[in-house]
Amino acid sequence: MFATVSYIYSAAPYTSKTRFSSWLLLLLGGLLGSLLVWAPPAHGQVENLFDSGSQESPDLPNPTELENDWQLYLTDTESEQRPAAAQQLVAHLTALAGAIPEDARPPKLDSDLNSLQTALDKWLTLQQQVQSPVEAPVAQDLDTTLAAYLQLGEKRDLTAQQIKIVEQSLESLERDQRDLSLTLDNLRRDYRALEVTSPARFKLGLQRMIGRLLIMNAELNSEQKRFELTRLLKQLSTRDAALTELARQLEPQADLGVELPECDPDITIEQPLSLLDEVTQIENTGCQVMYDLLNSWQLMAEAELVPMPAIDNIELRRIQLTDSMNRLPDLRERLQTQLLAEASNTNAEQGASLEDLSSGLEQLAVAEQQLNQSNLMLQLIDLQQIRGSSTLVRFWYGVKTFMSDAWRNVNAALRIRLFSIGDSIVTTLSILRVIFIVWLGWWLSRLFRSTIGRFSRHRFAGGESAAWYTLSRIGHYIIIIAAIFIGLSSIGLDLSNLAIIAGALSVGVGFGLQSIVSNFVSGLILLFERSIKIGDYIDLEGGITGQVRAINTRFTRINTNDNIDILVPNSELVSNRLINWTMHEAMRRLHVPFGVAYGSDKELVKKAALEAAEKVPYTVMDYPNRNPDVWLVEFGDSSINFELLIWLRDGVKRPARVQAAYLWELETALAKYGIEIPFPQRDLHLRSGFPERDSKGPPSKIE
Repeated sequence: MFATVSYIYSAAPYTSKTRFSSWLLLLLGGLLGSLLVWAPPAHGQVENLFDSGSQESPDLPNPTELENDWQLYLTDTESEQRPAAAQQLVAHLTALAGAIPEDARPPKLDSDLNSLQTALDKWLTLQQQVQSPVEAPVAQDLDTTLAAYLQLGEKRDLTAQQIKIVEQSLESLERDQRDLSLTLDNLRRDYRALEVTSPARFKLGLQRMIGRLLIMNAELNSEQKRFELTRLLKQLSTRDAALTELARQLEPQADLGVELPECDPDITIEQPLSLLDEVTQIENTGCQVMYDLLNSWQLMAEAELVPMPAIDNIELRRIQLTDSMNRLPDLRERLQTQLLAEASNTNAEQGASLEDLSSGLEQLAVAEQQLNQSNLMLQLIDLQQIRGSSTLVRFWYGVKTFMSDAWRNVNAALRIRLFSIGDSIVTTLSILRVIFIVWLGWWLSRLFRSTIGRFSRHRFAGGESAAWYTLSRIGHYIIIIAAIFIGLSSIGLDLSNLAIIAGALSVGVGFGLQSIVSNFVSGLILLFERSIKIGDYIDLEGGITGQVRAINTRFTRINTNDNIDILVPNSELVSNRLINWTMHEAMRRLHVPFGVAYGSDKELVKKAALEAAEKVPYTVMDYPNRNPDVWLVEFGDSSINFELLIWLRDGVKRPARVQAAYLWELETALAKYGIEIPFPQRDLHLRSGFPERDSKGPPSKIE
């Protein structure tokens, strides 16, 4: 239509009348086109839209064509409209599931829809809770009595226990989120492998939606727990401050206002201690400590002249209190473990044991309460004693309190979770512990190597033995690897699954560590195979000669006779050819060539050469079948060539010096016996090209 109108407009003459008619046609065409665009579809078209499920909302997710961010349909909706959006989503999915034929319907599809409904309801509830977190008021107990002080301490301890419970819940929720994410990744991979029209793909899409909702619920739960943790931390801080202020205001009184605990001083516990006996011992210790501390508080009220009475057993009770508090967590864990182990048994004997263990847990709770109250009383007594002391003592108490608070804060900061590896939580303290263990292993390895080196040098005057050097290197590797494994195990990392470690190493090797790994393994081969040892004199293909000084992780250090250190990669020493002059023994034979003039006496030459060999200190003279000898090897152009053959013991590692020493003595001995050392000479005979010479005149000029 618009093309026709344009044609009419362009074909008409450009006059005022035609221009008006053209604009009128354009206006009518635009109105007609708008009516056609906004006209309602036919009856068959409405049915097609209903079949596709898109008549409700174009943003409703479809399980067969599910996007990774489908949850934006819920999260981007206004909070007041989210319940309606959730109901619309459930109705939409139910309709799509009902359209699947019965013979192709996946199993348990209705169960998945119910799970989706439950997850949606939970998400809506958590949304309301997170948006309006309720903070409980913190009670301020200002009654200056000992009973109020102890009661406030119990509340403070209860808050600390609640903080631990919330922190454990946060860790559990984070583990659940990681597990759900892995499951969702697997579902996504299987989902993509199916056809769009497959009913199984519809079911996997539903499961993906359920998994995403569960992750969202876990995140909201974590957020709610963080709100709760913040509230409890504020409550703990407020109660700590109130407890400190109340302790400053309290004065010792003869009337305690609390009942003294009833303890059994004559209780006897047989050795060895059982688990329940340990609980009874802890409970009795807490009772005795609390009893003595309350008596001490009364004595301080009765002492009029002595502000700080001498209480002989207070330090003993302090030690007992610290020991009992340290034993509580382990004892509780053992009781709970044994209680779970006995819970599955149903016979009468095991049932009685189950009742005893439950009673033991109750006793342990009472003992923990008494120990906490004893700790509060001990702090109160310390503060009261400081009040009656000198300025220096009070200053020292202030410094001690400040350091204690600082250490507690630093310890709390070091224990903050940084990240997690599997089920292991990594904190700053755990990282520092790993670094310390590895450093300790390195220090022990260095001590081990230095001890082995001193022992070897003391036993072998010529230097460090190759065998002891190999032992020190292998021990170094073992200690370092053990330190790394112990350090990683100290943070709770499970090293039993070696496939993960092997996979990580293979990835590292594949991304550029081939050379390092090759050199490391080659170094181990050299140490174990002993084809090259410390102290060996080797000759490489490139003309490098020198003595092996160290076989390290990546390279071998070779020291030349000019005192130059050359670092050769270990892999080259394994894969390339080389000459080891001292592999099995340090004795080898040397050939020294020399020549004499023709006509010289051979026997005299031999005598002179042997005398020269005897004068050189490197010559072996007392070894069977290895005495010096002289060979006539060649008739040269201007000399008779001989070779002096000698066996060397100490000069193998100094070939140039040894060669020079023998040549020096040979020249001296040959000169002594008048034996000429020739040098190349040439006689030139010209037989043609010269004019004949007249006996009476000079030769004619050569043309």
